[in-house]
Amino acid sequence: MLLSIIFQGRIINTELSLYATLIYPIIQIKKIYNRLYLLIIRLLWNELFFGKKRVENNGLTALLFIVFLLLGVILYQIKNYVPYLILIFFGLFYCDYLKATRSYINNKLFTKSLLKEVDDGEIEFQTNLRANKYLNFRFNSQQVDKLMIKRQLLHGGAFETYLGKIWQLELLFIDGSPLVIHEDRQLFNLLQKATAPQKYFEKDLFFANADSGILSPGNSGAIVGHKTLKKWHIKTKWQLRNNWLLLKKIIQISGFYLFIVVMTEVLIIFGQIVTSIFGSFYNTNGETVIDLSQLFTAPFANWNGFTYLNLSLAILFMIYQGWQMSRDKHIYIDRYYLKYFIDNHKIDQISTPSIDNVLLIVEPELEIVILGNQKTLLVGNFQELADALALLQQIQLGLKQFQPATDVE
Repeated sequence: MLLSIIFQGRIINTELSLYATLIYPIIQIKKIYNRLYLLIIRLLWNELFFGKKRVENNGLTALLFIVFLLLGVILYQIKNYVPYLILIFFGLFYCDYLKATRSYINNKLFTKSLLKEVDDGEIEFQTNLRANKYLNFRFNSQQVDKLMIKRQLLHGGAFETYLGKIWQLELLFIDGSPLVIHEDRQLFNLLQKATAPQKYFEKDLFFANADSGILSPGNSGAIVGHKTLKKWHIKTKWQLRNNWLLLKKIIQISGFYLFIVVMTEVLIIFGQIVTSIFGSFYNTNGETVIDLSQLFTAPFANWNGFTYLNLSLAILFMIYQGWQMSRDKHIYIDRYYLKYFIDNHKIDQISTPSIDNVLLIVEPELEIVILGNQKTLLVGNFQELADALALLQQIQLGLKQFQPATDVE
């Protein structure tokens, strides 16, 4: 039987390397810290800033408390080596991030995918997994409901670090289950690849989690549009409320590393107290005195040069992330080009007559997608939905001004 190839693509395969197995204990400790950090941030943000009461989960709370104490005891026993271990952790983390990022940029994380017709209407999907193992999945073409383009966050490396965002082309079946058949860092490349399966299955192509801005008007004072006869200038305007939103985002993204440095010192103190309590049961020489005042003074009393170095690296990383997220966006639209700037640095441009549509991707992160027949342009890094919708509508107004014969939705 002659097989007919419908589609050839590629998908991400984040297989872990040998060194990831070697540093497995460090990875698990990092995960414990990360879960503890996210829990504390969620509690603080919801209860302290918004007055929301958390749902009690006594079992989970007790488990986290036990893990907290055990980790504190372990760290107390090796407290003289902790600053060096943190520095080694930062080094391993950074090297792992560089390696994973390089593989991502150089397309080394991708493996081939294939759609082929094995019988009349019977389709087989095939892709490599790892070590010459393959995944085969068969389905009938009538089971395909639509083709979907979806934006996803990509994590990779031994520490599952955030590497960037990826575009996915999915077959969405009638029962709601998806099948990813192609992934690409560039949206325009993915749109071109989508033409073959779209033609074969005769299905429309949709963007997942997309908003055209028509039904959800954006009211935001952070976006300002200035119109002249020859140009439409749109810019972001920093407001007081953005400070809290920026602080929350910085804490979520980069505050974890500062948390490691400070919380490790706190864990050591709790470990010392727990060790003293249990040691008192075996003390036959007299009373045991446990000084609880060290909870407030000791975390910072015994810091050395390596501790301050780790602390400085964490703070510098937070400052850098904050600077990246708080930069102003500028969009200029005229009859020839739509140009996108961050501060005074030009990021990209697209021909105004070539633009077919403008959409807002709501999840996993807010991102405006400008679709053209020759390329696509992306505008991201918004503080909240209202800002993104307001900018989307300003772009649509600008395009209507300089595309009189084009209906941009």
